[in-house]
Amino acid sequence: MSKKLTAMERIELLVDEKSFLEIGGSVRATSAAKDSLGDGVITGYGTVNGRLVYVVSQDPEKLGGSLGVRHIRKMITLYELALKTGAPVVGFLDSNGFRLAEAEESISLFGDLLALQSKCKGQIPLYTGVFGQCGGAWAVSAAMADFLFVGNEGSLFLFSENAMPKDESGKIVSICDGIGEEAELIGKIRCLIDLLPAHCLETALSQVTDDPNRLCPDLAAGKADASYVFSRIADSNLFVEVGTERAPEMVTGFLRLAGITVAAVGNCLTRYNAEGEAEEQSRVLTSRACRKASRFIDFCNAYHLPLLTYVQVEGYQLSGASGQAHLIRAMADMSASIASADVPKITLMAGKSVGPAYSIMSPGMLNTDFVLAYADASFLPMEAGEAARILFAKELAEAEEPKAVLAEKQKEYEERAEAMGPVAQGRIHRIIAEEETRQVLASLFDLLWTKREEKR
Repeated sequence: MSKKLTAMERIELLVDEKSFLEIGGSVRATSAAKDSLGDGVITGYGTVNGRLVYVVSQDPEKLGGSLGVRHIRKMITLYELALKTGAPVVGFLDSNGFRLAEAEESISLFGDLLALQSKCKGQIPLYTGVFGQCGGAWAVSAAMADFLFVGNEGSLFLFSENAMPKDESGKIVSICDGIGEEAELIGKIRCLIDLLPAHCLETALSQVTDDPNRLCPDLAAGKADASYVFSRIADSNLFVEVGTERAPEMVTGFLRLAGITVAAVGNCLTRYNAEGEAEEQSRVLTSRACRKASRFIDFCNAYHLPLLTYVQVEGYQLSGASGQAHLIRAMADMSASIASADVPKITLMAGKSVGPAYSIMSPGMLNTDFVLAYADASFLPMEAGEAARILFAKELAEAEEPKAVLAEKQKEYEERAEAMGPVAQGRIHRIIAEEETRQVLASLFDLLWTKREEKR
């Protein structure tokens, strides 16, 4: 079991050395005098790699980190300061809930806090680490974050700490962006703060530390894994993935290309674990994957982050009536998020794509600035075998050797689909080799850096 850090140790891990200044350290709880200095929460500001950041760190050693009136007011003051100065807020949550002696007023104030957090959305990034108890309505505040992480000793729940939400298969449903050791997750938050804009008017641009023309000769071997591709093309091979606990078949995260922070989203057919072993993922769109992508893309659009979409998808998930309804809505939301984003957008068609699913991942294609494809990417309106059985049903029924005829008709269908597909239609702007992926993308995103699109 890992060591649980104190409220101040978490802050010290996050910010640059000796940069933290506390605000409201002399505040005491209204309902208790003993051991109430600070009212169970440390608030203040510091820097991460020289960039301003505000921090809220609940202290379970003081009144159990419980939510009292002055506790919440300290947090409200900090969020107001962050909005005024345009800097992100990081919250470390570890609380046993609302303080009963102050519950009436603190619950009312809690509504004000939620309203303020909502106001921050799309203006300044919100990061949250749940490193202890976080239950009931307080879990809603945690979920307001743009990026939510849960430590191994943390628990995020609505009704009961032992009643974590599960899906139909019995698997725990996670809404967080990562689970792990506290120090590891705080390090990830530092990386995100360094990569992302501090507010919606800031541009995410840094010094170029890697050759934009660097080739990636080993990329082709792992292109079924979108996270592998994103890491190989990134400056210094640094790709920060978020949402790893949700829908692993859809990869979302951030990387730099020639100093430009790029948001990347893509279908993942295979993931490679720490031992290098391949783990097969879903080859079709699922409702959770679409919701994950939609939320991620909306965040990126709010902060004007260029978008790279990596597409290799073979249809939709088969499910019952209720599942279909959820999937239809989720696919519509994802498609709308991509189509309405006015940021620089590049789509890379990477492998086999079947049916309209690839159009949903890159709606209309015409609304994308550039569409690229690898030479072996294929586009089929329907699986070749199924299409051949429908289109050539008569010939197959009359054939003496139906298997041989089916194979012949499948090939015929594939050739016809290729001849009439997006490449022939001119919807693919360029066919590229896997090894030149970084070079081409860096050049195109640099070209699109000054893109401006009027909202209609």
